[in-house]
Amino acid sequence: MEQMDSSFGAMFYLKAAEEANRKGDYVRASKLFRDAQDRYERGGQTEMAIRCLQQAGVNLRLAGKPEEASKLLHLASRAAANLRLLELELSCEADLAMAFVDMGDTSHARDGLLSALLSYKNMKKIASRSDPKQIVHSLEYAVAIGHLARIDALLGMHQRALSLHEQANAILRGNHDEWELNNLIWWMKELPSGERFDLGFRGIYLATKLRRKQRLIEALLLIISPQLYVSVKNHHARH
Repeated sequence: MEQMDSSFGAMFYLKAAEEANRKGDYVRASKLFRDAQDRYERGGQTEMAIRCLQQAGVNLRLAGKPEEASKLLHLASRAAANLRLLELELSCEADLAMAFVDMGDTSHARDGLLSALLSYKNMKKIASRSDPKQIVHSLEYAVAIGHLARIDALLGMHQRALSLHEQANAILRGNHDEWELNNLIWWMKELPSGERFDLGFRGIYLATKLRRKQRLIEALLLIISPQLYVSVKNHHARH
């Protein structure tokens, strides 16, 4: 009975967290994800608890709190590694890398993510004897190389970054709308106005389809000006 109560409680908090995230209330979403994590742990659903911990960290990063986010994401990554949840570990490491980027430690972020990608591919080959082509078409791999593309762009490796972005987008487009939208919003900041305008309409479509109010606003701001987007985001982070 207690396990059932914990599961119902977890689903309640999880739904509320996802709704807060859709509205762009990232601090509240992070707290609700931690509440869901606690309930899943009580119910013995360890993987779901780790995923909620990861999302709590992601939302703190989106709220402009990368130091706090990195602590939660590191805990989530270690927990996933202990259970040999390879895809979840890689996903946590990709989010952790972006927290390091937000803290200004871009080189550390890149080294950590490259190591995580190499470890993931090697462990997958050993664990499942998978076809390498199948390994590099997973959602987690696409998200990780999409994050690596962002880091390489920041470090001035634009041709490599563009190649990685295109690889990631080829896997995500039409299959994983949420992740494609996240990738697209970030990449718009790096593009000249003409290309940014074209991507913007795709971003508006995806944000509307997914009911992501905050992402819709971000896509509109980026169409107008990346500088305006950064200014508005910094203002919200201070308040």
